[in-house]
Amino acid sequence: MDYFLTHKLYAPISAIEKMMIARVRLFQDYRRQPVFVTRDYDREVASLLHKYALDETTYLNMFDFFQGFTGKNTPATPPVIAHDAVQTSADGRQQTLMQNQRTVAIMTYRPGDKTLDTISYYDRNGKLTSTDLYDSRGNWSMTQLLDESGRVVTQLFWNRVHQLVYSEQYGIGADGQWGNRAMLLRFDGVVKAFQSLEALFGYFLDLLAKRDAEAIFFADRHETAVVALSEMTVPAKKLLIMHSHHLNNPSGDDKQVTIWVQKAVDAHFTGIVVSTEKQAQDLRQLVQIPVFTVPVRYLTHKELTRPRVPLEARPPHTLLVVARLSEEKRIGDAIEALSLIQKIVPDATMNIFGAPMAGYVEQNKLRKLVKTLDLESRVHFRGFKDELNDIYPQNSVMVVTSKVEGFNVSILEAQSFGVPVITYEIDYGPTTLVEDGVNGVVVTKNSPFYVARAIVALWDDDAMMRELIEGAYASCARYSEDTVWGDWATVLTQEN
Repeated sequence: MDYFLTHKLYAPISAIEKMMIARVRLFQDYRRQPVFVTRDYDREVASLLHKYALDETTYLNMFDFFQGFTGKNTPATPPVIAHDAVQTSADGRQQTLMQNQRTVAIMTYRPGDKTLDTISYYDRNGKLTSTDLYDSRGNWSMTQLLDESGRVVTQLFWNRVHQLVYSEQYGIGADGQWGNRAMLLRFDGVVKAFQSLEALFGYFLDLLAKRDAEAIFFADRHETAVVALSEMTVPAKKLLIMHSHHLNNPSGDDKQVTIWVQKAVDAHFTGIVVSTEKQAQDLRQLVQIPVFTVPVRYLTHKELTRPRVPLEARPPHTLLVVARLSEEKRIGDAIEALSLIQKIVPDATMNIFGAPMAGYVEQNKLRKLVKTLDLESRVHFRGFKDELNDIYPQNSVMVVTSKVEGFNVSILEAQSFGVPVITYEIDYGPTTLVEDGVNGVVVTKNSPFYVARAIVALWDDDAMMRELIEGAYASCARYSEDTVWGDWATVLTQEN
């Protein structure tokens, strides 16, 4: 089986996990057995599996595996709690159980389906002592024990028949910091202690490899998977999947690879997979394990044959930016380019799709720039969207001003809708995906002025716009499902 490794499945979904799910579909189409694997405990994930068309054959969580919550599910029967009175909240989502006029337990229910969420227990003084947590499938999955100050000191994880399978102890360590101090697994007749979540994950992967001699592990989330894979004791194929650049400082002269690339090399991974041949060539100069080229995104037959949108049906003078709001994306350059464009094309607008980073530092900086340039009515921050299929054809040109990119999925997606792309000349994806004068424009001098000049010239030349639109559609053929699968087939037959 093919195991794609990450820490958690999110909603809204992040770009890496989105590409992993697409790879699940691709591998299924070619009769492989792909499994989307998550490490972290998540009692709400069941509600996401249907959303992303995953099921018990294509999804596996480490905690579900140890707790026996895989396959068909039979919800647990809630305990009978002695009480003589009940107080129910107006919305029906909370019940307070009373005994002799004091609270003994509070039961909470999820919105929507009203399934049991938690049961919290209180002592005779009204202090919370423990909480039972139920997952969205109805399993009693975990109990938290609290100390006098209300901190969680113990977490107990149960299997289907309410036997303890795993526990975590929290406290203050020698470093004076509060954290996880002991991890104990009771599984398959063996009691085993662990010092870290990475070590536990590595043991879990060893168990998978023991059960499946043909297992191949794909490290998509490096910080989650690489250490665990490196600590495995059972031989197996291991692939590091690059979703970004391989260097610590791509803009500098130092050619030091990231810690995750180095760990993969030191652990003798089967290989590293990058999205462009140019990155593969550069990385081969720095590492001593095989490097393969497989685009992280492919296009289905449906995507390649959708109806084409002519120039006349596209809103004029609309610019699109798709990128998380972080400093390395240099979205400020695109905004400054719009400021220059507006002096010649007053009705030009910009739509920015992307999630802000933690702390909102870059988002605040960009909003301040928009205000300073008096573009508040012209620049629209649209936030993050899982899918942009309805957005791409509503924009005339896409702009990419990043410092560096591993691939840039949004460029390929925009091209599949016939959207020309104006990009800085940067490694790796943009200058691979965008062919100057064929499906977009590569600005060789990376500054807002030259981006603005290229866009104004393009908007002033309908014939060139039509040519680039057609070129964008045509250039997508090289990323067809069949072509990308051929690349994967080469990787999968590689000897360990």
